[in-house]
Amino acid sequence: MLSDVVRNIVVLIIIATLLELVLPRSDFRPFINMIVGLVLMLMLLSPLRSALQMPGSFEPVFELNNASRAEADNNRLMILEQMNWDMTLERYRFLVGERVAEVLSEKGYAVIDVRLDLEEEVSHLEFGRPKLVSVLARREEDKDESIKRVEKVRIIINEQNNWGAAESESKPGLVRDVANALGINEQKVEVRVLKE
Repeated sequence: MLSDVVRNIVVLIIIATLLELVLPRSDFRPFINMIVGLVLMLMLLSPLRSALQMPGSFEPVFELNNASRAEADNNRLMILEQMNWDMTLERYRFLVGERVAEVLSEKGYAVIDVRLDLEEEVSHLEFGRPKLVSVLARREEDKDESIKRVEKVRIIINEQNNWGAAESESKPGLVRDVANALGINEQKVEVRVLKE
């Protein structure tokens, strides 16, 4: 804007000088000076007029900036919400594992592993509800034994829930107890106990 004003003033001065040279009589000089002065004042006031109109002309820029800021805020909010849901599900997994261990401990079993498959889609009606609870347990040994028997060591690679049907057996009574404690259908619970 400033460079436009300077350029216009320079052009005005050149035109005024040419008019003074072209016009033969000096009687016109005061009129030329007055016209040049008026035009010069209008040229100097035009940036002020533009500056006064600027808030209206910059509105789309501010709206665009606000829109991009709002989009960034929405993205941050979505990330925080997802982190919140993930932490909630992780905490729920932990609490379910503790509750299963509690129920089985009352029946004389110790939990070796609990695998919990939850509904993780936030928009789903059963979000956070267990789809499948798989438990591997063993019978608790007497607390008074000073030497404990060493259990067989198994290495399982790339197996989801198959803990080995030959080494473990299903316990329907424990399935019922775990399902009742968690408030879910028995079909969603699997409890296997290692064979002695």
